[in-house]
Amino acid sequence: MLLLIKLSEVFPPLLKNTDKQLEKNLKLLFANASSAKYTTFCFAFTMCATIISIPFLSLLSVPLLFALPFAAMAFIFVLLLPSLDAKLKLNKIDSSLPLLIYSLESELACRTNPLIALKELRHFPALKSEYVQIIQLISKGSPANLLPKLVVTPSQNFSKILHLTINNDCEALKKFRVDLVQENKNKSKQSAAKANLLGTFFIGVAAVLPALFSAIALLGQIVGFTLTIFQIIFAFVILFPLFDASLLYYLELNTFKENR
Repeated sequence: MLLLIKLSEVFPPLLKNTDKQLEKNLKLLFANASSAKYTTFCFAFTMCATIISIPFLSLLSVPLLFALPFAAMAFIFVLLLPSLDAKLKLNKIDSSLPLLIYSLESELACRTNPLIALKELRHFPALKSEYVQIIQLISKGSPANLLPKLVVTPSQNFSKILHLTINNDCEALKKFRVDLVQENKNKSKQSAAKANLLGTFFIGVAAVLPALFSAIALLGQIVGFTLTIFQIIFAFVILFPLFDASLLYYLELNTFKENR
């Protein structure tokens, strides 16, 4: 994802009025990202993908008109990637927050300066971007009380922790940690139930679809409907693995792992 964003910086910003949420999601992944440039990149990527798909459609004996829905799906997928990555990042951050608060409480209890206590963030990989932003803002002389508003993060809970830490409010941090632990437990239980259902569906689909396709291919020869060798190779080498990967990615998006 980061590679795509960096690649998009080469493109000119053709659209000035772009989605603010897209801009925020991009900056979560790369500080210098531009939503206007990324949108241009999405159009360029879609055009290239469509042109490349045309000879494949010819080999598969599929009408070239199918290149249009393929182009639309490619554009929507690339455009949504930043928001999907932001959701993954949010889950990882929120699962780390109770342990982070515990570390901050320990530092503040030793009468450590709140800004120095924030160095505890370096021990949490999910908060690497936020830690870098804090260091950069402090080095530029930004007021400490403005850090919760200036740091770009998908987690409102992290912004609240930052605010409480800067105000040196240990009691509020402790209470918030207890609330977060309970909240994460609930999320983890709901996620586990959903993951079991999706996992069962994935196993069923991954096993049934190829078998069903093979049966159709065999029965088709009996009734005079034959599949070309390119269609069979495309189904087993590209279509089914891509479908399975999409299901696994969706499963990952909806999985919340409690960090103990």
